Amino acid sequence: MSSLKKKIIKGHIYWYAVEMARINGKPKQVWQMYLGTAEKIIEVMKGSEDKPYARFKSFQYGKIAAMLQISEELKFIEIVNKHTAKKSIAGLTVGEYLLLDIIGKSSSVSSENGLEEWFKNSALSILWKFPHKLSCQNFLNKTIYPLS
Repeated sequence: MSSLKKKIIKGHIYWYAVEMARINGKPKQVWQMYLGTAEKIIEVMKGSEDKPYARFKSFQYGKIAAMLQISEELKFIEIVNKHTAKKSIAGLTVGEYLLLDIIGKSSSVSSENGLEEWFKNSALSILWKFPHKLSCQNFLNKTIYPLS
């Protein structure tokens, strides 16, 4: 956990961000970054008020990464694609659609209708790109009809 640390050097106060960790049962400083004097920190903060803020979005990635890794080890997508008829529809393959559905279901997506909204807000939206919507009909076109 990071914290602020005040150091007095030759009578002047300087501020550092420091990270502490227990090493062999004892707290040790493992990282530090010089921030400057209080005046310099205030100057930087005031100077940044008119600058645009960067917006970040966080994603749950652990479960998705684990499921993608398992799928890759099992060659799930390749096996499903090998045993299904191919249709000339651009986008995800049958195996990719089924894997997407499985990952979505593990993340509480109750039906294929909710898959698109979940996908847009998941880490998979960064990893997988395709030209069509994830509608229920597209899902059925890719997964059900090729099997018959």
